[in-house]
This record gives sequence, C-alpha cells and structure tokens, in this order.
Amino acid sequence: GGRTEFGESLKSRRGTDGRWSCSRGHSRLVVTASAMAGYEFSSREHELHVVLRSGRLTELVRYKAVHGELRHSYLRALYWKLLLGVVAGDNAVEQWPQQLQAARERYTKLSDKHLVDPHANDDDVDAEVHNPLSTAEDSPWQKYFENSHLEKEIWQDVDRTFPEVEFFRDDNIRQMMLRLLLIHSKEYDGIGYRQGMHELLATIVYVLHTQTAAPKATKKSKGGDDGSAATTATEQEKQLLDMALDERYLEADAYALFENLMAVVGQWYSTGADVLSPRPRKHGGEAGGGGGVDERLGALGAAALPGGTEKAKAAARAEAMAEARRRRHAEQQLNAVVIKSNEIQGTLLRKLDPELASYLEALSVQPQLYALRWLRLLFGREFHLEDTIVVWDALFAYGDGSHQLKKSKKKSASSTAAATAAAASAAPKLGPPTQFLLVDYFAVAMLLYIREQLLEFDLGRLLQRLKTFPPVEDVSNLVALAVQHHTNPQPIVPRALGASGDVGGRADGSRGVGGGARTAAAAAAAARP
Repeated sequence: GGRTEFGESLKSRRGTDGRWSCSRGHSRLVVTASAMAGYEFSSREHELHVVLRSGRLTELVRYKAVHGELRHSYLRALYWKLLLGVVAGDNAVEQWPQQLQAARERYTKLSDKHLVDPHANDDDVDAEVHNPLSTAEDSPWQKYFENSHLEKEIWQDVDRTFPEVEFFRDDNIRQMMLRLLLIHSKEYDGIGYRQGMHELLATIVYVLHTQTAAPKATKKSKGGDDGSAATTATEQEKQLLDMALDERYLEADAYALFENLMAVVGQWYSTGADVLSPRPRKHGGEAGGGGGVDERLGALGAAALPGGTEKAKAAARAEAMAEARRRRHAEQQLNAVVIKSNEIQGTLLRKLDPELASYLEALSVQPQLYALRWLRLLFGREFHLEDTIVVWDALFAYGDGSHQLKKSKKKSASSTAAATAAAASAAPKLGPPTQFLLVDYFAVAMLLYIREQLLEFDLGRLLQRLKTFPPVEDVSNLVALAVQHHTNPQPIVPRALGASGDVGGRADGSRGVGGGARTAAAAAAAARP
C-alpha cells in the first residue's frame, strides 16, 4: 500500500513537460538542472527533494558525478544504484521501491541456494544423502565441503583488504564480503572468484555503509528561503529514502551493485573460454576452461594410452600438455583485458600522443603490465580510497555527451515534449550498463599525467613508475583531462624544450602535458639497460 501511495504521489507532482514541481503559495517552482551545479544541501531529505524536483534527475546526477560534485553528497549510494541500473531512470522513480524490493528478494533466494548449512538437519531427510560421507551430487555436505574450499581462497584476499582502512578491520564487514563473493562466484561459476574482485566489492560496501545511517543536517543550503527551492521533503520522499538506504539491506544492495558492476568489469577477469553468465557447475575441471589437463589428456590420448607402450603413453602425455599450453596461450591472446590494454596503448595513446606511444613500443613495454591492474581494479590500487570513489563516480556516470548540462531555454510545447522523450530514452534502464566509456580515456589521461617522467626514464624506472602511480592532488583533474580527450581528441605536438622546462602542446594550441624534443627512437635507445 505504501509503495502505491508513493508512486501515485510522484505522478501527481509531475507536469506535462516531465518536470517535478511543488507549490509554495500561488507560485509553481521548477528547479533547472543548470542551476544545480555546485548546489549545497543541508540533509539527504533536502537533497532528494530538490533533485527530484529538478525535472532532470539523471542528467543532473551524471553532471555532478563527472565534475566531482558527489564528494559531499548524501545520496551517492542511491545515485550508484541509478547509474549501475539497480533502479531505472527519470520516468520510473515511482517504481524504485518495487525494483529495490525485487533485487533484495533475489539476493535472499541466492543466499538460500548457495549458502548451505548441513548442520541444520530436518527430521524428514534422506540419511543416504544427508551425511558427510555421501557422494551424491545433491548432498548438502558435498556443497558444504565445496564452499569451504572456496571460502578459504576468498578469505585470503578479504582478510587483507585495505589494511590501512580501519573500516575493513571489522569482522562483520569481512564476513559479509566473504558471503557476497562466495555467492557471486557460485552463481557465475564460469568465471568464479578471481583475485582483485574483493577490492571492487570493498569499495561498494564502504560507500553503502557510510550512507545507510541518516546523516544529521549540516550548514544551511543555498536556496532555502529565497524562493528558489523548497527544502522540506514530503513524507513519500522520506519513505523512499528510508527504504533505499535501509541498513538492514546493505548486504543485498551491495550484491546488486557488485553484480551489475561485474557485468561490465567481469570480462577483464576472464580468459577467452570463460563464461560470464550463470550456468550449471561442471565438477572436475578448470572454471570455464573446458576441463582440466587430465580431461584433455583423456581426450587426446584415449587411443594411445590403453594398449600402447610406456614410450607411446609418455608421448601422448607430452602432446596433451603441449596442446594445453597452446590453448592457454590462444586464450591469453584473446583475453579481453589484453585486447583492451592494447587498444589503450597501441591505438588511443598513439592517436593522442604518438611520441609517448612510440617510446613505450621501442622499449617493448607490454601495456598489460600496468593496464591489467588498472582495468581489473578500476584504478582502485592507484589512488586513495576516497579518490577512487570520485573516479568511480565519473566512470559510472559518463556517457557520450549525456554528462553535459544544457542551459535551459524557453521552448515550445512540442520541442519540450521531444526533449523530455529524448531524455527519457537516454536515462539509465533497469539492468547493468554495457560499458564504461571513459575507462580508456582515463587510462590515457594517467599516462599523459606522467608523460614527462616516462620519456626521461629508462626501462626499469619507467616500469616502476607505471606500477606505482604518483600522488595526485585532485583526481577530478584527471577526470577532466579524460573528458577533454574524449570530446576533443587533439594529438599532443612535441615542442623544443624551453628554459622553463615546459614541453609539449596540443594540436589546437592548448597546453600539453609534457614531453621532449628528442625522437622516441633516440630516447628509447638511450633508456635501454
């Protein structure tokens, strides 16, 4: 009943132009998205109230996320649910309670499916199956033993998650992460659990946890009593907040976000033969790899082994091992993270900075040596946790121009309706995004940020710098650089080294990021050990 009332209330407050409105006296107030940049909120209720009334919810969230304006947001956790498709966009706000409830109920079902406790013995059970010595596939003890082995592997990583952050020393948090990673690896056993996934999950859990407790009101916001915005949230909006940020469902919400995040990032953890969607588990083989070496031995040597000599058997085994190595090599060549790494350095960097790309190529620097970690952890190991979260804001939010706010202009009814329809079609849909468009450009922005050092270093120091990224005063500057290279991909033109030490420039005349006048080939020759 509460959910229906909330939905009807929202519908009644939306105008024909798709904007949210409320009444104060006889005036109808509409908050434009462009007026919201840099807006300060006094509480999470105030923030949700004003954002919903802007009439451009998704556009506003994307803009603030890309421009680093979610640092002090009360609703980042809710915005991530929007941007990662746990809830739908502007035209479906009234459906958020049902969508959140569905995601939470799904997690409960997955928990019942994968978290097996054989000690919870019912009286009406088959003793032949329900005992530790049973070899039956549906024996809960078999699943329990299988889970125990996987739990030990996962715990080794969870136990050392962000050791410098006190939050992750809480055993309740670590046990929650263990459950979440176990359930995901069982549900998506084609890829299973891979090292690094725990750090992605940890960032999600941290963001959710910091926002589940209702924050107290702080300083007075802009637009309180000046007639530009009402500050009082409706009861329906408060109900939405209570449900969306309910700490009782933190674990279920973390799974929903992690699952949708892995729908994009999971490909960078896989080999060519991995399966990234749920499927029945096949026992006795490598996860998603089409069986282990012994299985391939049986297939390749079946004709030779039974009646052959020891020499023939050895030859068959050697051939099987060689075939296994060839397959692994072929899979590695088709590995999505290797392909993505090559695109970043070999294609995009070469387009934007041919000198640096040539220098790295001359030194035989394989891009996966640094980009593999950048991609799999979404740059989480390169920055402090709070800075990583700001980077993720932008990665989740960035679209092909959808992050930009257009200035409001007076439009006809038909043009307003068309714009509203276009915005609705561009808004996030329920379900995970297909890609993070800014990832490639952010990786290149990182390379260009340390360009001058890379061009001066020899191979050993260069690799060390790539693996240990220097501190960045404000990661929003890197995000802005990435956006600039995406929207205006002008190559850097090397210039002669001046007295000030400034080098490099862009083809459009703007300042570069650094570089040198020497050729890449000469620099590489001098840098080789």
